[in-house]
Amino acid sequence: MRGFLSTLGAKLLSTSEASPGVNPIDVRKEEPVLYRAIERVSDTRLRVIVLSMCERFDKARDFASEMLLVPDLGVSEDEDEDEDDDEDEKEEEHSDKDKWNGDNEALGRNEGDKDIKGSSKPRGKKRSNDTAELDPLDDRALRPDMHINKKPRVRLRYETCENCKKEYDFTTNAQGDCVYHDGELEETDDDDFWADTDHVSIDMADEYPEGFIWTCCDRITNEAGCIVTRHSRQKN
Repeated sequence: MRGFLSTLGAKLLSTSEASPGVNPIDVRKEEPVLYRAIERVSDTRLRVIVLSMCERFDKARDFASEMLLVPDLGVSEDEDEDEDDDEDEKEEEHSDKDKWNGDNEALGRNEGDKDIKGSSKPRGKKRSNDTAELDPLDDRALRPDMHINKKPRVRLRYETCENCKKEYDFTTNAQGDCVYHDGELEETDDDDFWADTDHVSIDMADEYPEGFIWTCCDRITNEAGCIVTRHSRQKN
């Protein structure tokens, strides 16, 4: 947060229009008192300052957007799981259709023929050639005016992982970045370890890591997590 504000301040102090190609100044050297103030001020006040700068200066707002937001291309951390779900749904759809065809083949009927009660399978309304390729469920396809002056969709670049609780960069999130335990810490069953202790609580895990194990893998407190995956966005 403090490094971000320092860079933001440096960008505002430098005048790129007057001096093209000039790099942002080094706040530590050029503005040592300002740098010391940034280092000592509270995080809450820093956020207020950043918001104020974004409201007052277009350059600050553009820089903040560049650093903190990325295009939302519809790709999520759970993309692989979603793809698996889609494949399962496709298999179910094919299975249902095969079953329908099989049942009706036995009755000598084709898809679209009238059923026993005389009702026919509903068919979609014929569309003109110019809209034949458009999705009928998407109103925007038939309303070009909705695409005019629309800002591109964006998402947060930095998130806190649901599993390991660490901040991560969405643009570099890769398999293996998230390592965590999905179990809980519990007191070890080694009676000798706690023989001289009257009271044991989970709050003692940091001080006595060997005295607690993870229920998911039986590793002690400070051993590496047993699950290795990608970071996942926190669920609200």
